[in-house]
Amino acid sequence: MKALLLAAGRGTRLRPLTDTVPKCLVPVAGKPTLVRAIELLREQGVTDLIVNLHHRPEAVVDAIGDGGSLGVRVAYSFEPELLGTAGALDPCRDRLGDSRFLVVFADNVFACDLGEVVALHERLGAALTMTLHHRDDVRASGWADVDGDGVVRRFVEKPESPEAFGGWVNAGLLVCEPRVLEAVPRGVASDLGRDVVPALLGANETVGGYRLPGSAHFLWIDTPADLERAERLLGQEEAVA
Repeated sequence: MKALLLAAGRGTRLRPLTDTVPKCLVPVAGKPTLVRAIELLREQGVTDLIVNLHHRPEAVVDAIGDGGSLGVRVAYSFEPELLGTAGALDPCRDRLGDSRFLVVFADNVFACDLGEVVALHERLGAALTMTLHHRDDVRASGWADVDGDGVVRRFVEKPESPEAFGGWVNAGLLVCEPRVLEAVPRGVASDLGRDVVPALLGANETVGGYRLPGSAHFLWIDTPADLERAERLLGQEEAVA
């Protein structure tokens, strides 16, 4: 199974750190989020990776290279103009092939059992299954209305009326069947949450939602305050380990 790691974002809310360093290379407890994502995938048997790049791409290539030092194979997809979380799949269609693949938001820090996510995906016969994290304030996230069987009934990207919703949001690790690519527009920027997931639901495709258990963790790193919190939590966890 291949994985596309989304690492092209500018990270504007983390400025001035990201003026000189790509967001995916900002260290969190001593290790960049992109490296943490690669290590998580490698440890669970996913070693054939594509990384999309836009902001300061040379820094990422210099740091990661062909992936050999991390025990994986890395290819790159360069985006002169940002294509969005779904548009990033468009130039990678041939490289992703006709098999199941992963999409990973490489600027988050997470830990989960990928086998459990895939098991739910297969049990549901889903076109796409996303990991879900519970967040009290969902206004900056993709909110999922998910039933007891793990089926996403409705999905709203950055809802305007968060008081009407629960707190399960997209955690940025998605298992996709090749037919997901049919919902990705060609040649234009597009977004997984705003464009692809609603299109799949509208076509009566099954979308799964795997709720991350308490034994897993998910940390978003969008602002300096988020980074400080992640540094503290990861530092404590890794000191104990």
